[in-house]
Amino acid sequence: MGMKKLVVNALALKPTSRGFTGREARRWVRAVYRHKYTNTTGYTKAQSNWAIQRGFMDQPVRTYSSGMKARLGFAINANIKPEILIVDEALSVGDMEFRKKCNTKINEIVGSNVTFLFVTHSTETAKSFCKRGIVMRQGKMVFDGAIDDAAEFYNNMVMADMEAKRKLKAERAKQKVLK
Repeated sequence: MGMKKLVVNALALKPTSRGFTGREARRWVRAVYRHKYTNTTGYTKAQSNWAIQRGFMDQPVRTYSSGMKARLGFAINANIKPEILIVDEALSVGDMEFRKKCNTKINEIVGSNVTFLFVTHSTETAKSFCKRGIVMRQGKMVFDGAIDDAAEFYNNMVMADMEAKRKLKAERAKQKVLK
């Protein structure tokens, strides 16, 4: 698999250290993936219309909020037609309108035979996009199966962790009183 086949949002933000604007960051990423610069007007308009508020594409990316950086990264990567798209919690930023546009774009991507790796703590959001779920714990896979089963496993694991922490806190408080 060549470098241009794997898309990671962080790659789109690499130009921030160079003082690039959003528009220049887009060009930089397109150059990395060897996209031609011909007829990019529609691409720029598509990105700026649904991801970046008017005027921000010409501002330095280093001045963007973390949410705006995530929006730019998602817009750039989702629009270069990758074979694999990795999204790490990008859907948790922005307003409701932006999240709805992201959902629509991801459904379009998933429907176009692209491998979609979605990293999230939101089981409901994962269930809306994914058929399969992998649950990780401390860097190790602890579950791999159907998304509904993965969501149930994850929720049970989180609830068990919360209960264990509650019991530990209560035990510590009891020990403190006894001293």
